[in-house]
Formats: sequence, C-alpha cells, structure tokens
Amino acid sequence: MKSMKKISAVAILTIACLRVACWCSVEKDDVFAVKADCYVPVFITQHPSLTYGIGTEGVICYDLDTVLLPGTIIRVIKPVDERNIRIEYFTSNTVTGIGFIHPDFLKTSMESLPTNLLGSMYARTPSPPPLREVRRILQRCIDENVPFCYGANNFEKIDLNGKYEFNRVGELSEQNGKYELRGFDCSGILHFISNGLLPHCTKGLDVYGKRIFVFSQRRYSAKEKKAVLTIMKDSDYVVFLHRSDKHEFSGSGHVLLFYNGGFLEFKWKEPNVFYTPREKALDKLDSVLKDAETAGSNLYIIRWHPELLQEDL
Repeated sequence: MKSMKKISAVAILTIACLRVACWCSVEKDDVFAVKADCYVPVFITQHPSLTYGIGTEGVICYDLDTVLLPGTIIRVIKPVDERNIRIEYFTSNTVTGIGFIHPDFLKTSMESLPTNLLGSMYARTPSPPPLREVRRILQRCIDENVPFCYGANNFEKIDLNGKYEFNRVGELSEQNGKYELRGFDCSGILHFISNGLLPHCTKGLDVYGKRIFVFSQRRYSAKEKKAVLTIMKDSDYVVFLHRSDKHEFSGSGHVLLFYNGGFLEFKWKEPNVFYTPREKALDKLDSVLKDAETAGSNLYIIRWHPELLQEDL
C-alpha cells in the first residue's frame, strides 16, 4: 500500500513537471496559429478563479474576451504561470487584442510558426464565407437553438474542466459540474460569420462597411420604417451604441442581423438565439429604435458582406 502511494506521488509530480515544462518552454515572441476546426478562448484576466454560470440568461463567463477563430495568429508576450500565457492576437488587420490563454491550447489547438512571420501578422485580411454559407450558419443557429454565451463565438463546445478554477456568478451555477463554452453573444455571431473581419465587440461597428440607412433621433413613420426593411438583405446588421453620458458601459450596445425578412440576435437575458420573423420585423425595429433612443444613439443599418457591396456598385 505504501509503495502504491509512493508511485502515485511520483506520477503526480511527473505530470506536474511536464505541465510546467510545457509553459516554461514557450518564449517571448514565439508565434502560433490556430489550427483548422479549432477554437481557443482568450480571457481578460490571469486571476486563478474565473467567473462562470449557467442559468436563465444563458452561459455567463464575464472574464472571456473572445474565442480565436481558425487561422488566427498569436504572439507570445510572456508565459505567466501553469494556467496563463499572455498573448497578442491578430485575427485580421483591424481585429487585434491582448489577453491570456491556457498553455494546453498551444499543444492541442495551435501550431508553431516561424518568428519571421511576426511582421506580416498586421496585414492579415481573412475573407468571409460566401453569402450562401452565411445563410446556412444563421439557419443553423435557429435549428439548433444555439445558446447565448457571453464573450463566445463558436458552435462546438470548448471544455474548460481541469484548466481553471471558477467562481459562480450570483445564483447561476455550473451544469452537471461541467464548465464549457458554446454559443454566441450579440457581436460574436457577426464576428463568426465574417470570419474575423468584423470585431467581436459593438464598439466601432457603426463605421464598418456601408451605411445603407441611419435612424437619427427623430420620429419615423411606419411607412419610412417599412421602406428601410425592404432594402435590407440577409447578413446586413443593425447596431446602436451606448453614449458615455447615458450609460456606464460606454461603447457597448447591441447588434441584430437581418435574415429571411426578420431579425436574428443573441440577446442578454435570452438563454438561446432569438429570432423575430418577417411578420413581426416592424415591431422589432420599433423596439430597437426605443432602445437606441434610451442609449442616446442613432440606429445604424450596415451592409458589410463583399457580395452585397459588389451588387451595390
């Protein structure tokens, strides 16, 4: 019995040493890329205990910044500890950021690249999928009743068990002891269908692509609003931003995608995707206009997909 305990202790120590060796062998300015069909969560903190919960508001992981898409390039800033590597990520030439990833993802979901590629990262411009594929993705969200997940932008589950410790959020709890990420938030779905061309945040979404209409701070007739709906096409999006003197989260806001004559959104306090059909699209537009007015923002109708922009020429 004593020998079994001794073997177990040695095994545990060996595993621990291997884990330490893994993250310690990573050096500043090492370059990696996310493999095809792999997704890597990036967190805003290196705190040992992350916020997490599942409940009527969907999956909440406030410390999640984004989920890196396949092809995203990262530069190691600094190995921190056995749970955190501080990195800079380059999803596109306009979508970059800094955060923390778990060392395990370097081994399972990423491939090493030559460091001389560092300079070319800033010029990376991914192409969004064809419009027919975008439609298929949006329909999949509806068919699978994909969950709301704060900070996420992925269909497949990402298992976080054994990688982090978690602090439950309010009355929310983990589901069957499993900590995983799957789903989208309001700008996460737009980030996903654009293949990273558009940012995973609402800030700045009012200046991307082409503004096909702007609802300013005045009253619009039903006829005017219906006219705007008739010019909208699948993948166009609606966005408003909270003004700094109106809301504590300056720059945040909400995004809805136009699809099949209606609106698709991943909405706070809705546990799953929320779709407004064509026959209720005008009512939804009225509701969003009120939200924009409360936020002190114009409501922007944006066309971004290259196929539609080409048609407009």
